[in-house]
Amino acid sequence: MVSDKHPPQDIPIAKAAETNPIPEGAKRITATHTASYTSFHKHLQESFAQDFSEQGKRLDETAKQLLTLQIALPSVFAALLKLLAGKDAFLAMNDVMSTTLVCGAFISWIAAVFFSLRALKPEHHQVNPNVLENRSTDKTFFGLLDFYQHNAARKHQHISVSTVLTVLGLVLMISHLFFQGVQ
Repeated sequence: MVSDKHPPQDIPIAKAAETNPIPEGAKRITATHTASYTSFHKHLQESFAQDFSEQGKRLDETAKQLLTLQIALPSVFAALLKLLAGKDAFLAMNDVMSTTLVCGAFISWIAAVFFSLRALKPEHHQVNPNVLENRSTDKTFFGLLDFYQHNAARKHQHISVSTVLTVLGLVLMISHLFFQGVQ
């Protein structure tokens, strides 16, 4: 508790050690440790800020890799069809089940590509660089922290949906290949 008689002040390390005894076995911070501690602490803060601000770039790389996979899947499906059916490979869609599975897979993949591209598309927002978080009722602008959080959450949401749709398309294609092999 702070009183008017004793205003808060910086206590030198030596004085702090006298007023707050260190438990036995604990390492005492000396003046030489203080400089390295503050530089280490500052380095951790800078690393955290850099890591936090670069999460959008990492999510962009994830979306690009997912997009590459989504573009390759139809080619892999065609190659598997060719291997299974031989030289006369064609997509026989003579029954409702086969047509539904193939159409469902391609629709899933097209939607997945859309969500991957949506994750890569930048959004423009009004950002006030002098504000860390916008806690006011005026939500016409983002603070720095708000912007990075919103950007990462949006990208993560689109990538998650894209991943689910990619897996769904893959499952539908494998099901089609399985049912075509059974018939």
